[in-house]
Amino acid sequence: MALLAQEEEMNATLQEALACITCTLHLTKASMRRDLKAGMYDPARDPPFSHSHAKACPSEGCGEDHDSDYFDSDDSGSGSGSENQFDSGCYSGEEDDDDDDDDDEEWDEGEGISPLSTPTPKKTPRYARLITPLQRLSYQSCVSDVLGQGRKQGLEPVKSVKSDEEDEDLRFAYYQVDYHIHLHDRARCSMLTLCRDIEDVRQLRGWEIEMGQLDEVEARVVDESDTTTTATTTKAAATTAENELFTVHQIALWKRRWRLRQKRVNDVRRKWAQIMVERKRQREELLLERRKMFRAKVKLYTWKEGDKVLLRELRL
Repeated sequence: MALLAQEEEMNATLQEALACITCTLHLTKASMRRDLKAGMYDPARDPPFSHSHAKACPSEGCGEDHDSDYFDSDDSGSGSGSENQFDSGCYSGEEDDDDDDDDDEEWDEGEGISPLSTPTPKKTPRYARLITPLQRLSYQSCVSDVLGQGRKQGLEPVKSVKSDEEDEDLRFAYYQVDYHIHLHDRARCSMLTLCRDIEDVRQLRGWEIEMGQLDEVEARVVDESDTTTTATTTKAAATTAENELFTVHQIALWKRRWRLRQKRVNDVRRKWAQIMVERKRQREELLLERRKMFRAKVKLYTWKEGDKVLLRELRL
């Protein structure tokens, strides 16, 4: 059930990104090459962008072809003949569940599983399981727009170049569309979703900058005789620049969603008010029950001419 919920969320994000006409991204081929080299972006992976930079591993042959992305162009018919070499079998309309199970299974270790029971394998959420033919068509259409004349959303157009660079242009078109989808996906679960206003965003950015500075200081505390120091520092600086650009894009998307965010805040406040009314009613009922349970009778007596006489009976 958890896997299904995650994939439904991913599918909703995909639909949102494919229908988006407001995002303006400024991407370069240099950033694509860096992401490919670092393993952050792998067109053969589903999803193609890794959520963790540190754990990303470069894939073999990632510079050779585009085995990605969401969606086999056999369903679209919108791509040119040169696009077919970049289509992926794992995103075709017919999916091999057995192969997916073998690729996705991860066994829980340390969760206190009984020796008499079989652990349930975890599965990695994928776009391909819930992708619809219409979404495949839309995806290929976006790639074709970026490749040919640039998307209306403002994604960087790919200009016509020499024939020996056409493959890279096509790969770059896929990269831009994948990046756009990844941006919408991260926008739903990043720390920016906790920010109520621009002041919260400033505080978050200040904290991130401070953490980045601490990372730089820690990176400098290395052995000067280490010949890899310069290369490592340069790579870290490039990664920081890429993260900064991604954050800028996320903040821009966060600002455009202020109406939806305000609507959610109002809905939450209304639900909270209903909860408080219900809690008040429950407390009153509980108080009445306790009064009934612990109610006591007190009898007041007096003595008159040597006899005990009842004066009054009180209920407390």
